[in-house]
Amino acid sequence: MARRKRTPNLIAFIAIGAALVAVGVSTESNGLLVAGVLFVVVGVATLVKVKQERGANNSDDQQQQD
Repeated sequence: MARRKRTPNLIAFIAIGAALVAVGVSTESNGLLVAGVLFVVVGVATLVKVKQERGANNSDDQQQQD
C-alpha cells in the first residue's frame, strides 16, 4: 500500500469565507466581501479536487483487483 503525502485540508476555507462574507455584508465592506468569496472559491475547488482524486483512486483499485 502506497503511503500518500499528507496535504493540508483547505476545506475549512468554506466556513472562513462564509464568515467573511457575512461580516462584509453587515459592515458594507467590499474588501471583506471579496476576500470571503475568494476563500469560498478556494474551499470549493479543494473539495472538488479531493473528490476527483478519491474517484480516480477507487477506479485504480478496482482495476488492480480485476
